[in-house]
Amino acid sequence: MNAEIGLFWRATARMGCICAVTGPSGGFLIRQTMTLIGSFSIAALSSFWLGALAGCLALTGEAINCPALFYMSRRYDDTPVPKPARIWAAVSGTVQALTIAACAMICWRIIPLKGRVFSQRLS
Repeated sequence: MNAEIGLFWRATARMGCICAVTGPSGGFLIRQTMTLIGSFSIAALSSFWLGALAGCLALTGEAINCPALFYMSRRYDDTPVPKPARIWAAVSGTVQALTIAACAMICWRIIPLKGRVFSQRLS
């Protein structure tokens, strides 16, 4: 395991590891099927407006993170990535994670599902 980590670090350290995090910008359309299915499920189980809210939250995170990573992958292709760009990548990823966490909280706390109530009674 340590040898694999060492190989990864040697391959990506020169570029500030930006090549390792640009994968999310490449699979944007594939991930949106999950966003649509989740939004439709929330709309069907609870209300149209909660489904729309969850979809908008997820797309907001994507709209911030993917362009930032795409720009950085093109801008710093063969050069070391400066610290401000690495910080911006971390901030955009954090925003995306928070929007997805908000979608999960909508599902867990707002939608009154019988399975959720049953599992709370067991604990």
